[in-house]
Amino acid sequence: MGRTTQAYRLCVTENDRGENQEMAGVLLFKGDPLWKRASDPGYRVGWRSKAKFEKGHLEGEMTYGEAEAKAKELAGQESGKTYYPELITTEQ
Repeated sequence: MGRTTQAYRLCVTENDRGENQEMAGVLLFKGDPLWKRASDPGYRVGWRSKAKFEKGHLEGEMTYGEAEAKAKELAGQESGKTYYPELITTEQ
């Protein structure tokens, strides 16, 4: 099975003053944001601090299953942060 890329177009046509404004972009995903299958590529491990307002992610691309396993492993080692699989998005 080949890799597929999901694309979603963002567009805003009116700002808060009622003027027409175009802000268009395309978000690209390597994995499917709705179906989180273990074999879906394009994920990384994201984290958030439980006590502070900090967040980030670990470098490297992996499948959803690998990211989920790594997040569980890191959560067991460090209780001050929440770890989770995060879909990598790029804007075009």
